[in-house]
Amino acid sequence: MKMMTPTPGDIKKIIDYAVWAPSGDNSQPWRFEIVNNEVRVFNVPERDTSLYNYNYNASLVALGGLIENIKIVSSHFGYTALINISPSTVNSNLITTISLTKGNLSENSLFPFIKGRISNRKPYDIRALSKKHKEEILQVGKVSSDISIKLVDDREQIEKLATAASINEKVVLENKKLHEFLFRHITWSEAEDARKKGFFIKTLELKGPQAVAFKLLSHWKILVLLNKIGVSDLVSRENAKVYKRSGAFVAIIANNSSPASFLASGMLMQRFWLSATKVGLGVQPLTGVLFLCHRIKSGIDHELHPFHSTLVTNAYSTAENIFKTDGKPITMMFRVGYAKIPSAKCLRREPDVRFLQQT
Repeated sequence: MKMMTPTPGDIKKIIDYAVWAPSGDNSQPWRFEIVNNEVRVFNVPERDTSLYNYNYNASLVALGGLIENIKIVSSHFGYTALINISPSTVNSNLITTISLTKGNLSENSLFPFIKGRISNRKPYDIRALSKKHKEEILQVGKVSSDISIKLVDDREQIEKLATAASINEKVVLENKKLHEFLFRHITWSEAEDARKKGFFIKTLELKGPQAVAFKLLSHWKILVLLNKIGVSDLVSRENAKVYKRSGAFVAIIANNSSPASFLASGMLMQRFWLSATKVGLGVQPLTGVLFLCHRIKSGIDHELHPFHSTLVTNAYSTAENIFKTDGKPITMMFRVGYAKIPSAKCLRREPDVRFLQQT
């Protein structure tokens, strides 16, 4: 029986949905090559050159979310997606080859929420999640023995995690390379964001004077002077207050720090985030401290001041102790809760899709 090759139009539709996966500062580190029924997904290293992206960990999480989207969207268009992860993920930049075969239309319940999933940086209601919503979140993680989801909703522990996560803001405002990466991706108006599809300022939920101050902080020389009177500490404390306004913190924990684990973490992240969106929960990833600590543990921290390395390592240890990881790496962390709808969302660039010669 001859296999039906998906049409270029259907493949393009699938990819157009898939790229609504999250990525650090909306860097969108992916491109695609299509041969017959195969979708080849590549990492694009130059899209994320931040200190967070040691060993491409941050990009692999984003690519995992994209792969999960492809699985979900393919069924909507009547295809089955067979995922084949590349064994040399980092060296070749080829992350996966996905074979699409024609099947029956099968609507995944998460499909309608792919374009509605968004980082919600508003203060949340501090009430605890309902028992039903907690169970639905934890159920998402019961698909593999190699990776799991843990949830913390004790108020004292939430406050400790919020303070630990906010260390990232202090480091960003005191490290030139992290600062430059952030502000290189910021778009300051709807018109600019429509052109660049970057990290839209409105998604930060800054109010009045905060927005004016943030523009000022984009100038490194000015920021260096302001930090002498404690601006970076002030920003960190203010963000901690927002993070404390959460119903729970959620962590994804893997068995090891291999590229495959970060890719799998991204796939699980997307299922969790879409499931949370489906039931009306706000979600904000708080991963800066995690990714910096993985870099530090690798021994490659020469671009971080020793003082910052100590702050990050201590913050990560706080998360390890609260989530009881038994030494396993935390690959993702989020604040979750009941919140108002975000003010804006980050857009997506037209995906780089290359249809190669058919065989």
